[in-house]
Amino acid sequence: MATLEQYRNSAFVKYCEMALDSFLSETHGVKHVLLATPDGFSIASQSSDGGTYSAENLAAVGSTLFSLGSSVGEQMGQGMCRSITIDNDKGKVYIYSIDGGKGKSLILLIEATQQSMLAHILHGSRKLAESISKRMSLIG
Repeated sequence: MATLEQYRNSAFVKYCEMALDSFLSETHGVKHVLLATPDGFSIASQSSDGGTYSAENLAAVGSTLFSLGSSVGEQMGQGMCRSITIDNDKGKVYIYSIDGGKGKSLILLIEATQQSMLAHILHGSRKLAESISKRMSLIG
């Protein structure tokens, strides 16, 4: 299992920030994207509007929501949780698990407008997750 210090390695964080920025610019309607540890610590984030969010608070809340979603899925016999979609009046929130193998995992939190296409977000987030997963294999 990777430590917080390994996830916060400057080269890994820089790579993640660039990957998040590319995802943000290439995926219509995405306003904010955050990468966090499963236990709720922020690793990197990008925002299209400068964002007034606390990355640490969002990481903690996103981690908790993902944990709750995982518990519900397990109780229903659905197996491992891979993602959670939250549809609100003013937009969407998508939380996606990134498996880096060998005890390494991260959570991707995406905020998008109500008009954004969920299919585009899903496709882009999977490509982003694959990219970050490959880079995670180099840490720890």
